[in-house]
Amino acid sequence: LNKRGRARILDRYGFWNLKSNDLVWLHGASLGEMKGLKPIIERIKQRSPEQQILVTSTTINGYNAIKDNVDFARLLPFDSAIWIKLA
Repeated sequence: LNKRGRARILDRYGFWNLKSNDLVWLHGASLGEMKGLKPIIERIKQRSPEQQILVTSTTINGYNAIKDNVDFARLLPFDSAIWIKLA
């Protein structure tokens, strides 16, 4: 319930509102993995500048590290039986 835990809370419930159907979706669990994704993202942009990229992270630090490098950045939703049953 702390401020950091509440950051981008709607992402955690799956409210992403993406305005594209043609995305390359990459995922990195944390800050370190986001650093590893940056060269991949640069390569995709070089080869296909129009391609939109979505990156998800499980941590707010990972999200903050990548959000300015892609079209869409989101936190991965909660992995809970309650939310899976609602889907």
